Amino acid sequence: MRSVLIVDDDDAIRDALTAFLIGEGYQVQGAPSGAAALAALEYDAPSVILLDLMMPVMGGPSFRRRQLAAARLSEIPLLVLSASNTCAVVTAEMKAWAHLPKAMHLEFLLDILRVICREDAKPRLSAFSQGARRLDHPREARTARRG
Repeated sequence: MRSVLIVDDDDAIRDALTAFLIGEGYQVQGAPSGAAALAALEYDAPSVILLDLMMPVMGGPSFRRRQLAAARLSEIPLLVLSASNTCAVVTAEMKAWAHLPKAMHLEFLLDILRVICREDAKPRLSAFSQGARRLDHPREARTARRG
């Protein structure tokens, strides 16, 4: 089963991504901090982790260090979510697959998840020129699936 763990302290973003990915057929679990994500990983290992960098309790880099130190968890691919456009160095240091800005094209996220989950699906990058759905604001993401 294709599964995603979304680690973000912003409830609206976490909820919007959860609703979107469930609608696309993914099993989704959310965590509001790195510490909560580590607790969730004790019970289930997802196909991929979407991780915010700046969070209270335990931020993204601290979570990633602990994830990589645990042999059972170290192979789970990581995508970094951040409102900052200047975190390419941090993303590389964290050995993440990619950095995704929080104002992302949702089809781009799906394309990356298809690759990571090894699905036989053609990327839909052409959708970007056709007004693709974006997660610019959590309310938009909630209504994008309905419209």
